[in-house]
Amino acid sequence: MMSISSSNLSGVRTFVARIVVECRQLGEDVAVLWRSCVAQWRGDPQFRRVVLSEFFQGLAMAARRGPRATLFWIVVFVCQVLLRAMEILGDGDDPVFA
Repeated sequence: MMSISSSNLSGVRTFVARIVVECRQLGEDVAVLWRSCVAQWRGDPQFRRVVLSEFFQGLAMAARRGPRATLFWIVVFVCQVLLRAMEILGDGDDPVFA
């Protein structure tokens, strides 16, 4: 029969506490990134035009391949938009992704 020592429990507690802190920080960073992306969307017509053009072209191609390809493409597209926003954020005072 296995037993869990107090040092093991302490290690698990420390690990869980660190995960909670990291997730909280990630949530804050995503919120800042989201607000910046929304501000870029509202303030830059060229950004909107490029995003919409890429979205509809890619969605049409993925839809021809089927529902799984469409879903996968949407996930990839959202990630690309976030990466683009991160590039934009790289030019000023930004959150530090630690």
